[in-house]
Amino acid sequence: MRVSVVNLQGEEVLALECAGVGDIRQAVAKKLAVPAGTVKLYHAGRELEELEGAEEAHMGDLDLSLVLQVPDGFLTCSDDGTAKIWHTQTGECLRTFSGHQAGVSCAVFSPDKAFILTASADHTAKFWSIAQGCCVQDFTGHEGAVNSAVFCKEGSKCFTCSADGAAKMWDVETGQCLQSFVCGDNVTSVALSDDETLMMTTCESGHLLLWDVKAGSWQTLAELDRDELLSACFVGERKMFMRASGYDPLAQLWDAAIFPKGRIVFGHDEFVSFGELFHERFALTIGRSRSTAAKLWSAETEALVQTFAVPGAAMTSASLSHDGACVLTASTDARARLWDVATGKCLLLLEGHAGTLRSARFPHP
Repeated sequence: MRVSVVNLQGEEVLALECAGVGDIRQAVAKKLAVPAGTVKLYHAGRELEELEGAEEAHMGDLDLSLVLQVPDGFLTCSDDGTAKIWHTQTGECLRTFSGHQAGVSCAVFSPDKAFILTASADHTAKFWSIAQGCCVQDFTGHEGAVNSAVFCKEGSKCFTCSADGAAKMWDVETGQCLQSFVCGDNVTSVALSDDETLMMTTCESGHLLLWDVKAGSWQTLAELDRDELLSACFVGERKMFMRASGYDPLAQLWDAAIFPKGRIVFGHDEFVSFGELFHERFALTIGRSRSTAAKLWSAETEALVQTFAVPGAAMTSASLSHDGACVLTASTDARARLWDVATGKCLLLLEGHAGTLRSARFPHP
């Protein structure tokens, strides 16, 4: 039986010969180097198992075209130079993406969840096919470590930022740099407005810049002390940013339009190294100490919702699930952990990286 396997975008990811329908799942899993139990294959809208038995006898001499659906998973990246996708229920590693020559600082899903984008200290970003497990595009042109990367909404372009003092916009299909935005300092993160006409960049120096993407022009939204600027995001037309106080163990959420007024304060018990706003209503912060905890806050009331602690390991980042029920953390002990917000208990441990984790993310809804 001749079998063609395509992804959800209709692109062929592999072709093979199989003796019968019952052999296809194992053969596809082996070719893709993923656990057989995680592979879902469909023909004419029906799952592969439904074709076994009576119908199989009529298909032996036919070309069989199957659609491959890769299950949603958690996405992590590490100083070991890899990114990984993990099963959300079992914690099993579904796919490892290897190819960077230095640590991976950021990994994000494409809008259609068929690809991931990674940023690395090797001065490059890479675009990977999840189904094939291979790099399908390299983005080269930065002269320093690439700190972060994001997709535009339709996934045809992406943005990166680097320690070389620049952010760049790329064509995903060709790998061509479409535009450079020179910030003049180590650019630690980049955020796009909903209509993608505006971009915010955060710099290690404490400068928050607002860019007109088409014109390439910029204005300064805020000037803080060095290392105080943690993250920035658009909430509708509002331009929000998180700040770590250089003088008190606090994290602060600001609206750039009324800065320096109108702050929301999260009273941490130590100086803060990570802070990010999620779903407009919650903030996650992490302290700087070696045995630190992640804290979830209400951005509406400033109240502490839950604390997530890992004895003996420092956390590096955290993210909140779209339903607000779980938190995913990355740590220096090379592990990611899934936490229950209601109880503060660890639900799942993700082990398999060989270096400090820099990011851990939930799949898109």
